[in-house]
Order: sequence, then C-alpha cells, then structure tokens
Amino acid sequence: MLITPDFLLSRLPQAEQASGPLDPLFEAFDTERTTLHVYTVLLKYWQRRDFGAHLDQLLERIGIG
Repeated sequence: MLITPDFLLSRLPQAEQASGPLDPLFEAFDTERTTLHVYTVLLKYWQRRDFGAHLDQLLERIGIG
C-alpha cells in the first residue's frame, strides 16, 4: 500500500493535477480508479479508527516502541 501513490503516478502522470479521488480524470482508467478507491478507503478507516495510536500501543506492549 505504501507504493500506491507512485504506482498511480507511473500509470497516470496527469493524476498529479487531479482535484481529488473523485476527479473525472479517473473515470476512463478502471485499474487506477479502483486502486485509488481502495487506498482512500484504507486511509479513511485508518484515521477514523486511530490505527496509528493502536499500532503505537502494540509496539510498546511488545517492547519495540
């Protein structure tokens, strides 16, 4: 998932100019649109569930953090 932005830009360089994940630019590119959708859902879920804090707690509990 960490390479998703690079993947999208390598396949669709004009995506850098897009206004967001729902920009009409993506309508004609199924793979890129679907990849962006999955990535966006993951990031929203990460933020909503504060996954970063849970990860910090886990790493602290196992002695890595």
